Amino acid sequence: MAQHTPGPLKVEYDTMLSALIITNGREHEVARVRYLESRHAECLANAGLFAASPELLAALQQIAKGEGV
Repeated sequence: MAQHTPGPLKVEYDTMLSALIITNGREHEVARVRYLESRHAECLANAGLFAASPELLAALQQIAKGEGV
């Protein structure tokens, strides 16, 4: 299986860059979602989905093993 960035990940807003920054627990930038005021809800949803990806992966792995969630 390919490697992934372990969580927890969190979303922060960078006003200088007009972007939502996804960071890991060590404050390293993992990804950046460009923030557009006209698409506020979509930008927040995309960043939130990205930040939740480690937990989503873990849940899918449990389901694949037949363990449920």
